[in-house]
Amino acid sequence: MSLKIEDTRVKEKLFNVLKEYCRVPFCKSCGKLFKFGFPNSHEGMVDFLICEENGLTCDCPNFKLVENLYKQKEDGLLDISKFYHV
Repeated sequence: MSLKIEDTRVKEKLFNVLKEYCRVPFCKSCGKLFKFGFPNSHEGMVDFLICEENGLTCDCPNFKLVENLYKQKEDGLLDISKFYHV
């Protein structure tokens, strides 16, 4: 089963729905969706997998920096507003 979306208009609509209505943060540097920002639900997991397969998730240095900071935080709370539009 392929999760790849061939139509660029459909990819753009999916991105905009996740950004505007689901409020998934997006990167200030590359403009892609924050991997840890998807809703913690079955639908959120499916959306994440589809976005990951279609290259809509951020993997730039901002994500690597936030990921390392998150691993260092003991309480799990982290302000990502310097790196992502929340």
